[in-house]
Amino acid sequence: MNRLYYEALNEEIYWADLPSGLRVHVIPKPGFVKKYATLSVRCGSNDLTFVPPDSSEPVELPEGIAHFLEHKMFEKAEGNTFEKYARLGASPNAYTNYTQTSYLFATTERFEECFELLLDSVQEPYFTDQTVEKEKGIIEQEIRMYDDSAQWKVHSNLMLALFHRHPVRRDIAGTVESIRRITADMLYRCHRTFYRPDNMTIFVVGDVDPASVIQQAAENLERHAVAPAGPIQRLYPEEPPGVYRKEISHQLAVAMPLFSLGIKDPDQQATGQELVTRTLASNIILDLFLGRASELWARLYDNGLIDETFSLGYTGETDFCYASVSGETRQPERVRDEIIEAMHNFRCQALREEDFNRIRNKVVGSFMFGLNSLDWIANLSAASYFRGVSFFDQFELARELSLDQVSDRLAVLLNPQNCALSVVYPRESH
Repeated sequence: MNRLYYEALNEEIYWADLPSGLRVHVIPKPGFVKKYATLSVRCGSNDLTFVPPDSSEPVELPEGIAHFLEHKMFEKAEGNTFEKYARLGASPNAYTNYTQTSYLFATTERFEECFELLLDSVQEPYFTDQTVEKEKGIIEQEIRMYDDSAQWKVHSNLMLALFHRHPVRRDIAGTVESIRRITADMLYRCHRTFYRPDNMTIFVVGDVDPASVIQQAAENLERHAVAPAGPIQRLYPEEPPGVYRKEISHQLAVAMPLFSLGIKDPDQQATGQELVTRTLASNIILDLFLGRASELWARLYDNGLIDETFSLGYTGETDFCYASVSGETRQPERVRDEIIEAMHNFRCQALREEDFNRIRNKVVGSFMFGLNSLDWIANLSAASYFRGVSFFDQFELARELSLDQVSDRLAVLLNPQNCALSVVYPRESH
């Protein structure tokens, strides 16, 4: 068992690499009543074409299979895992995004039993033709619900506009047509390939004994007797530079148009500290350019072009990166034009050191405030691990970020040529 103490935060993390290849992390939080655990698999909606460790031939699976698999992992021959958690007094959940699937629970009591249930349920798949067919109907309803969600539609259409070929263009849940092709054999193949200890990680946060948690995980995996399988070769099509479309629109039953203006980062490949530094610098640029303390935000707000729904952020993954600004507005094209015009001027200006220090301090402060949230710590830790860094590396990199690093990113990121607009209009008015 390894231990690292972060003096600036008065926090520590313990971890161990088990013989199976699984790394278990424990972040003790003495005095906290709630305990939180997440088991994350590096398998998301983007992982559709791959060469498994036990083969030399590529495998291609239907869109939405990672999300479908997440749903099915709670169903066992002896009953539903949710019901077992409920009897233990725990609150379970799971989610699938573009790059990973995570299974989690929060509890105030009987942690060891809940943790054992988490370990067993993720490693013991149970699929039959009958249960898979039943699940298709449930997920079809979920897909149709997302199709009627303006927030999801404006985001998914933005991915279609920004990217030419990357699988991030595909909806996480898949399509009605794609999930109808999923079989029990496909689910077993996906589980066998990705749900292996050397492709997973565990984070436990709370008032727990690190040695006991690691020992319990080691004994559980030893019983399941799964050995490391080797790397999985993920196959992605080559993504051309630039955006696929400049604008894409849709109509739904909304009271006001909802927009999302995306900026495709020309640098689409990064890992580890490089990716974290890029993400931190990009978020600071967005805040300086269009945050609530900026002149541009004040002008757009005073002119009634944006309101309190306005948000912005940068998404940095190992093989796709983009920024976006979103919200409700009656004039989405004008908002786009005003922002793009401001980009030309802002990217030519020198950033002021006092402004940079203010935003960087805000980022550092937000990180320290988040240390009170166990689920935030665990989920951000898992995502960071798959990007090749530790959770606490992000804090150190934020503190060390320089004005020169942010300035170097400015002209690269805020390029009007890499912008695309997604809008959801009201049906009755457009």
